[in-house]
Amino acid sequence: MVKKILIVEDEKLELMALVARFKMENFKVFEASDGEEGLKIALDEHPDFILSDIMMPKVTGIEMITQIRQSGEWGKAVPILMLTGVVEAESISKIVEQGVHDYIIKGAMNMDDVVKKVNDKLSGK
Repeated sequence: MVKKILIVEDEKLELMALVARFKMENFKVFEASDGEEGLKIALDEHPDFILSDIMMPKVTGIEMITQIRQSGEWGKAVPILMLTGVVEAESISKIVEQGVHDYIIKGAMNMDDVVKKVNDKLSGK
């Protein structure tokens, strides 16, 4: 079965790179460039996985995942991996509060690692 992933990223080049890579990995990819759009797509499509930036216009990644987690059974359970430009203790503690146990620092981002983390989470590792 084809897995659905939602990628929420406001930096166009990073979004394009992530979308292209996950399409190559045979995911059905939904994309959003801000948290408001990401939240709407997440609630409409119920993807199997969400990959989201933290700092975005309109609605931040933290605000978006807080609303997803409060949306019901799917929202409580969907695995989420956060992308961040900075390791900022307050942001990290906020995402952990929302049940997000993993994040990737964008400057050190390796596409193979991102794909592996997503596949590991989806296979229950």
